[in-house]
Amino acid sequence: MSTYIPLSEEPIRNQLARFGFQKSYQLHLFDSINSTNTYLKQLHPSQRIEICCAELQTQGRGRFGRVWQAPSGENICCSSRWRFAQDLQALSGLSLVVSLAILTTIKHFVETPRLKVKWPNDILWNHKKLCGCLIELLSVSDTKVDVVVGIGLNVNTDTLNQPLSDKVWCSLFEMCGYTFDRNTIIALLIKNLDTYFTNFIEHGWRIFEKEWQEHDALLGSLVTLNQSSQSIEGLAKGVNSLGQLVLENESGLHYLSAGEATLSFAPLD
Repeated sequence: MSTYIPLSEEPIRNQLARFGFQKSYQLHLFDSINSTNTYLKQLHPSQRIEICCAELQTQGRGRFGRVWQAPSGENICCSSRWRFAQDLQALSGLSLVVSLAILTTIKHFVETPRLKVKWPNDILWNHKKLCGCLIELLSVSDTKVDVVVGIGLNVNTDTLNQPLSDKVWCSLFEMCGYTFDRNTIIALLIKNLDTYFTNFIEHGWRIFEKEWQEHDALLGSLVTLNQSSQSIEGLAKGVNSLGQLVLENESGLHYLSAGEATLSFAPLD
């Protein structure tokens, strides 16, 4: 393994400048914090982009309130808060756009054809979880929404020798056999999120449809979607213009905005 490189403000700022990022932002870096998402949600509203990263989250959360705690100093726990001058309906599909921005970032550092996105925004490699997101919307006014994007990306953990009892996971280290400077990855993540958000606001979901289809882990698979009150099984037909998962079964098409998707049957690769 390479020498440990801590998170540091100066290299993140230098890399953001190298990537041509010119928007106003504030960095908040911590050795340990309860939750990077929670920290940003508690800040006063701001026009600038707020970015919070930590070596360790003690109360990290995933979707549906799941607890998530990664090893200290090895991976990326990064949240960012963005201001959108749109109503909530106009932001339908934003979580899918986030996953594509993350995917583009990973591909900058690792060349592999086996990266997929499991709706709405889990990044998989060889059917193992590489990255997860928690996206939370904060209403500022009738025409302004702040979006907190929490990203947990497994970077330098030796996941083959640190298995988790309740999930199958992987890391960039497992994929490549060497470690990465997380400061550079964080900088490119922020740059790519900004680019994808700008394109989404200007053009809508339609310009991302082909990119999504190329990486859709569920497309063509028999999927069970578990919701709080019911489960629906059907053939995954992709997503619609609102970012909803489309399932087809004997009763017709179902358009689903939330739930936990699991593969009942996947086509052969």
